[in-house]
Amino acid sequence: MDRLRRHTAIEGPPWDIENISVLISRLIERNMMGTEEDIRFRRRAVLIKARIYNTPSNAFKKLLCGSQSEGLYLRGSDFDFMFVHNDVVALYPGQIVPPEDAHKTVLYVKESDCRPGYVALQLGHIGQKCDIYLFNSLVPVGHVIFVSSDMYREQIVNQRTTQTGFRHVSNGPSCSTGDVDHVRCFHFNSWPREANQWMTRPRLYGWPTQVLIDRVVQSGCHLVPVGDKCSEDTLLQWRISFASAERLLVHSFSHIQMKTYCFLKYFLKQMKDTLRDIIGKEDDDILCSYHLKTLLFISVEHSNPKLWQEQNLFYCFWFCFNILISCVKVGHFPNYFIPTNNMFQRKVHGENQQKLFHMLNVFHTEKLLCLSHTSRTFSEVSMLETVSNFEIQTELNRTQTVQEMEYRRDMNIKRTLEINKLSFGDCTPLTITRSINLQMKSVSELDELVAFATTVGIVSTAAKREIHQDLVAGSTNNKTRYRTLRKCQHRLTLCASMGTYLLDLATLHFLTGNYLKAQEMCGRITSQPSYFAHTGILLPQNQAEIYKQQYCGKGYTSIHKLNKIFTDDIHLRKDIIHLPHLRPEISRSRSGVWIPPLPYAAFLSFMSCNELKDRIGCDVSLRNLIQVKYDDLQGGHSHWIVYTLLGLCYQTFGDYPRAIRAYWDSAQTKTEYHEQNPALERIAAIQRFNTE
Repeated sequence: MDRLRRHTAIEGPPWDIENISVLISRLIERNMMGTEEDIRFRRRAVLIKARIYNTPSNAFKKLLCGSQSEGLYLRGSDFDFMFVHNDVVALYPGQIVPPEDAHKTVLYVKESDCRPGYVALQLGHIGQKCDIYLFNSLVPVGHVIFVSSDMYREQIVNQRTTQTGFRHVSNGPSCSTGDVDHVRCFHFNSWPREANQWMTRPRLYGWPTQVLIDRVVQSGCHLVPVGDKCSEDTLLQWRISFASAERLLVHSFSHIQMKTYCFLKYFLKQMKDTLRDIIGKEDDDILCSYHLKTLLFISVEHSNPKLWQEQNLFYCFWFCFNILISCVKVGHFPNYFIPTNNMFQRKVHGENQQKLFHMLNVFHTEKLLCLSHTSRTFSEVSMLETVSNFEIQTELNRTQTVQEMEYRRDMNIKRTLEINKLSFGDCTPLTITRSINLQMKSVSELDELVAFATTVGIVSTAAKREIHQDLVAGSTNNKTRYRTLRKCQHRLTLCASMGTYLLDLATLHFLTGNYLKAQEMCGRITSQPSYFAHTGILLPQNQAEIYKQQYCGKGYTSIHKLNKIFTDDIHLRKDIIHLPHLRPEISRSRSGVWIPPLPYAAFLSFMSCNELKDRIGCDVSLRNLIQVKYDDLQGGHSHWIVYTLLGLCYQTFGDYPRAIRAYWDSAQTKTEYHEQNPALERIAAIQRFNTE
């Protein structure tokens, strides 16, 4: 803290709150959440993808929730998905089943003996299609049948673990693994009676508006499989989820309110280490992101709109913080929609409440200096120290050039589409049709851009699957087989205009014996590392400068630039075309193998040259692969598969000692999915071969 005071260069009073607020506001926008336009594009991308993939014939409607759907792509954010049963309707007893839902399973929402916000689900009747997990969760109680949330959720956890090969666990209502949470749930088209007060309570400052309230109420809510943890028996309890309502409310926030939301999330991350130290790891979720969202809802509803201005950002944060500390002091934190549901009831009481209040009170007495704390996990430099640095102040106060703003916009588009590609399901003929139709009907460039990128991804996946089926099946009719490969090649050629989809086409050429074409396409990838070496939000500085010089301020369309900069890992699965060299890795994984584009291009080029008996070309490709092994973003320290590719090249040359060393490095690299790495088996196979 003394170092902070010595290095502060803010003009005026020692702590000019308005000046610091502006600096923090600009820091959050540039380094964390992006501009207002960026957030709108992210939200729009999610909605468009949902329109494409959520077809009426699907068993589930898939919704992206949480920070991602709100337009915030923050470091460490999870992917939160809700899978809503399309063949189940939830009603209050006495309500008439709509004629269009007569074929569905009917569940009646009943009161449950626990906190407000939880209900029981009684079976009305089973529909024409009944999910097996729902059927297996039916529990008779006297003369009626209820649905068990615990039984239902645990079946999903077991099913996902078996299906994917990854261990899933229950996390509240979610089936979780890593940074992805799946919740299967039922839509409740009625507004819950427990939340009626929310519709009519007086609002001095006019937020939310009556129009927004009506939209929220009409959207209903969802019933998710988790009971009240304060209850002794959770077997038959389901929680009312307002995820859809919350998304509508967050989307109504002003940009400075979104910055305050981001500010609160950042502050929580900075507090996490302290929470673990004083409360313990088991209860470090005593404050969570959902509390902060609720806190902001309460704060916006009970404050004058004039408060929410850039120069007041710290005051906005402090206003929210004071509400939080008051709630901790009395041990009551009301659910925004059902205030009688105390969200602090389970954990914030007794010794935990005292510890949490003491910690927050220390931050409160520090006032602005509470921003000088750092997290061992997320940051070495505090936010206050960052904005107190003279060089950073100068950069934040500098007006960005048109080229710089265009560059940041382009990188946000690229990153949004990369993340959004992971957000929804696989392709079907109907999703292809819907995607193309949406692209043709797009009225804005950004809508066209999302639809274009989605169409390319869907068509590419469909073509690769058809090629794989044809190559594996080995059609006896050569003419039919040729026609299929030709058709799919045309589709991949159309897709290849967009970034690393070119490598899909190169893989097809390799598998069909056109090694020269495969090598040439790999060379086009490896010769442009400026645009394909990075999958993060921004490019490294030297690459960013090259990009701005070549593409910004030139009048290029977003789609034209996307074709040049889009980068994504190569995803090889059992059901789509893949190199036979990687069959052990692909066989081990249910979800496939992800390979960064640069090492994959160098490896495929090496194998193409080897088939052509081009030893010089092999040497060049091998040197490229060795060089990319040290790449900061796509190298071996981040992706064990890179060492495996290098080992395969050495093994192809008959250099078994180097191959074994590379496989050993692969086995020792404990990065994502390392438990599915068969590198040790590859070493054993070489050793057996050499002893025979």
